[in-house]
Amino acid sequence: MQFKPIVPILFWLVSCVFLQKTLFAQKLFPENLSPALTLQMTGAKMRAPLDLPGQTGVISLCNLTPGNTYSAIANGMAYGQTTVFDLQLKGVAAAQASKYPNIVRFTANTECVELHVKASGVQDVSSVLMYLSVRCETCPEVNAWKQNLMAATGAAVLEVEGGQSAEELVTEVLIDGECFDVENVTVAGQPAQFGTFSNGATNVGFSDGIIIATGNINVAPGPNFDDGDDNGIGVSTPDSDLSTLTNGNIRDRASIEFDFTPTETPVSFQFVFASEEYCEYVFQQFNDVFGFFISGPGIVGTKNIAVVPGTMPPAPITINTLNHETNEAYYVNNQPAWSFDLCGQAPSNDPAVFEIQYDGFTLPLVAVADVIPCQTYHIKLKIADVADSFFDSAVFLKSGSFNAGGDATVDFVVNGDPDVAEASEGCDQVALRLDRVGSSNLSQPVTVSFSVGGSATPGVDYLPLDSTYTIPAGQSELIVPVTILSDLLAEGPETITLLLDNSCSCDVTAKTLTILDYTPSTGDTTFNLTICNSGDGITLTADPLGGTAPFAYLWSNNDTTASIFANPIVTTSYAVTIVDVCSDTTVNYFLVEVLPLAEIIENISFCAGESVVIGDSVYTQSATVVDTLAGLNGACDTIFTYNLTLLPYNTASDTIAFCFGDSVEINGIFYSEAGVVTDTIPGAGGGCDTILTWVLEVLPLNATTDTITFCPGSSVALGDSVYTQPTTVTLVLPGSNGACDTLATYVLELKPQAEFTDSIAFCPGSLVVINGETYSQPGIVQDTLPGANGACDTLATYVLTLLPQVGFTDTITFCPGDTVSVNGNFFTEAGIYPDTLPGANGACDTLATYVLVSLTPAPSEVKIVCPDNLTVTAEPAVAIYDAPEATTDCSCPGISVALTAGLPSGSVFPPGVTEVCYVAKDSCGNSALCCFEVTVPEEEPCDEATIGCMKYELVGISEDDAGNNTYRIRVTNNCTNKLMFAAFSLPSGVVALAPANNSIYVAPSGREYSVRNPNYSPFYSIRFKSDQAGIAGGESDLFEFTLPALANPANIQVIVRVEPKIFYQTYLHTSGCTIEQEPKPISQNPTPTTFKKTTNPVSIFPNPSAGTLFADLSEWQGEQVNAGIFDSRGQLVQQVSLIADVVPQELQLSQDLPNGLYFLEISSENGEKQAIRFVLQRF
Repeated sequence: MQFKPIVPILFWLVSCVFLQKTLFAQKLFPENLSPALTLQMTGAKMRAPLDLPGQTGVISLCNLTPGNTYSAIANGMAYGQTTVFDLQLKGVAAAQASKYPNIVRFTANTECVELHVKASGVQDVSSVLMYLSVRCETCPEVNAWKQNLMAATGAAVLEVEGGQSAEELVTEVLIDGECFDVENVTVAGQPAQFGTFSNGATNVGFSDGIIIATGNINVAPGPNFDDGDDNGIGVSTPDSDLSTLTNGNIRDRASIEFDFTPTETPVSFQFVFASEEYCEYVFQQFNDVFGFFISGPGIVGTKNIAVVPGTMPPAPITINTLNHETNEAYYVNNQPAWSFDLCGQAPSNDPAVFEIQYDGFTLPLVAVADVIPCQTYHIKLKIADVADSFFDSAVFLKSGSFNAGGDATVDFVVNGDPDVAEASEGCDQVALRLDRVGSSNLSQPVTVSFSVGGSATPGVDYLPLDSTYTIPAGQSELIVPVTILSDLLAEGPETITLLLDNSCSCDVTAKTLTILDYTPSTGDTTFNLTICNSGDGITLTADPLGGTAPFAYLWSNNDTTASIFANPIVTTSYAVTIVDVCSDTTVNYFLVEVLPLAEIIENISFCAGESVVIGDSVYTQSATVVDTLAGLNGACDTIFTYNLTLLPYNTASDTIAFCFGDSVEINGIFYSEAGVVTDTIPGAGGGCDTILTWVLEVLPLNATTDTITFCPGSSVALGDSVYTQPTTVTLVLPGSNGACDTLATYVLELKPQAEFTDSIAFCPGSLVVINGETYSQPGIVQDTLPGANGACDTLATYVLTLLPQVGFTDTITFCPGDTVSVNGNFFTEAGIYPDTLPGANGACDTLATYVLVSLTPAPSEVKIVCPDNLTVTAEPAVAIYDAPEATTDCSCPGISVALTAGLPSGSVFPPGVTEVCYVAKDSCGNSALCCFEVTVPEEEPCDEATIGCMKYELVGISEDDAGNNTYRIRVTNNCTNKLMFAAFSLPSGVVALAPANNSIYVAPSGREYSVRNPNYSPFYSIRFKSDQAGIAGGESDLFEFTLPALANPANIQVIVRVEPKIFYQTYLHTSGCTIEQEPKPISQNPTPTTFKKTTNPVSIFPNPSAGTLFADLSEWQGEQVNAGIFDSRGQLVQQVSLIADVVPQELQLSQDLPNGLYFLEISSENGEKQAIRFVLQRF
């Protein structure tokens, strides 16, 4: 079984052609692709085109992040492909249930998972073309939104806003008017898929309106920096309506539905369809779709009216029915010059590139349907992804473009207020206001017709009205004055009624104005009012006494309300001037007299335990009590204020202390215990009582305790007694000067006899001194030590121990010529050497005897055997050989083997014969040598040159079917200095087709080289720079590069640099080379030289930047470089020169630069340039 992945670069180059004609499949999927398939997950999403051999296969999906959740979908490659895919997960990932056989969803437990895929529903074919779509649903970058920017051209970037309800989107944006009859508005999808847009005139062609998307609408704003932006919801949403328009699994559907009642036929609306699927995935399964479905009276079933103009049968709006190749007259390309794949189109230079993200969109289109007026219809607006959730699509609906009948409304306006429906004769200003509604074209006039009726008589009650008026082009409304006549007759209310001939609603009612008779006011009036000065105030209300509302009021305090609140503290006059709608004026005068309140204050004091009664309340604490007595017969109230003061008790206290056994007399009562005694003495002369308190304290006996210690044989005298044994003695000591007695306790303690035993060990020949006596033999010695400072004597026992003599003998052997070190002494001759080793930390000395024995072997014989001669034919020429075997009969150990000529095993050997030699040497000083030869068959070069220790060989030139020539040059470094780079001249202005600039060239030896193509110093060339330790010491590497057809140099200038900075330069001539034709690739071909894409050597952050930029220029460390800032039109706007360093270097952007897209170009002293784009956005 083989599984053949399609190389991404080849896929991008031919995808547009392939998608148009699936007959190119054999060229797109060559037969020599790798038999084993491992897909590397790149970013948060990818689509991998695959060739499934034998209709079954296994995919190893790698570079996953454990813990993240992924979804994978298998789809056919070509649109209309009927293949049914079954996708199953194998391995350790945690799979989640899916009701669709071609979809798996799982949480990765390891970096790789195994997917088993099976295709069915196809005839016997050798292979099946398919896509595997993979999305990481929980990776951080899946929701990394770019900021909306202002393009450098000054055009407004498309703006979107979400958060509206479906009712608001339909009635306030799409229909633009509340007159139309719309009901039952519902929505299906995620809230983030719906919203409004603005600033769309220079991109989608509509200034504003509704946006509905298959992902988050925040994808829509430009600039277009991504060929495949999306934020798909990632859910399967089967839909019976959309399934009639396209094949494939319907995903991420968003829809709005509502009922409406038109007043005329036909109905229409304007829209634009846009997508990120353009242009790379045209004519494939990813056929995103938009439908406008209508059903109701006169329509069979459900009809889609969003179709491609002029197609028969009508083609729905999908990726495959309207694009850069099909119905292209209605398609707008929005892919900029920096887009990865233009599918053969010229890049777009329109402002939309900087304003909207989508790679392509349609011209404004119109959907039209015939209906029966005043019948109810159902509308469905639906958009969805197809096959997978990658690369968002959206539909833009023009605001106010839904036209369902009725061009205008008519209303009466009275005194500028459209909500007033009454007017008085001769004074109110009345007009008719005619407004455009819905999608009425402002550039065209609108004629409004209506019938006039009612009980009022034209020419008598009002001047006659025309039945037809025209709103001029450029105006949204027309104001027509209506003159109401005054006949001064009491006729009662009369009406004027208007009824539109073509209303925007079938339920619209007639507009009626009621004409009222006018009654003038009766004149000025005075009102006399009285209030008390209690703070309650009074409300004054104007009375027009006639006239016609509405009235205008102006009070003497400048208030303009019908009523004011007055709270004067003195008598005050107020006036209000009243003017009715007919300018009739009258004045109300108000005289407000303020009467004072009576106020009485009384102070009341009372003792504790007493109370005061005021009204219905009893007070026992201090307080201020205010009471109001209501006035009689209209008199004002009286305010009483009572200040209540609670007087405290009179108190006195005393403390009486007495000894234990005594007593105290208080008021004839004796107390012998501690306590508190209280007594109350009545107050005299109305004063409050006095509380007396006595605190009785019983003093304890004075007590003391003392411990007396004494030695054996001594005594202690207390009172009249003498004590020689331990005991406890208690004595009562009488108090003096009235003090209490003292109870004394003495504890007598007999000290124990102090004694100790000590062991003393001593070495032979030494002495021990105890209390002036000297001892040289072991034994037991006793002694009495007198006590110091009154302490008792101590009995001491000493045990003397004589330690044994320590010694050892050590035999040391050594080889001839060796030196033996013993305790700092060096010996070269055999013999017996005694020594005394001092004891450490008080230990006895040790007697040591060293016996030195010299090893005197016979002369040794050394043997070394090298491997057989070796011929290496593999490429690269890596020689692997066994290490030489060396032996010796030397009794002294040790033998060494060293390389003296040639290269070690595992090295890449140069062409020709290389002699490899090894020498073996034993510990007896004898040695032996062996050599063998490594032969690498030489490929005869077309030309060769040797400069110093460098050798250059032009090995050959080959030509492919397109006439492109590949040059192979071998460089052999016989220097000891390692190679840093090799550079080969290019024809002026020519860039090598391979390897690519900033890629990694992997030589046949396996060594990696960074490629700079083109390179400018020291001459125009392609440069290969060593990424590891460079070749040296006879090592060689083969360098290949391909030049385009007709670029055939007669000679090639070669220069290399070896460490630290040594250059060798020469020329190789191509005239002696026979150009070989490259064989067509077959499955047995060896693996070609590989190139690995590297990142741009310039990296910057943050991006977008708020004004400060950091650039990593470590590639040019120590060189002077120029940094130029260019705007999106290529104009230099800022320049700075600096010395490159290993740390990122700060660039402060000019404050004069506006927000937008810019390019940072770094140029070195040798003319090399690198550029990277960034976005400036100051907040």
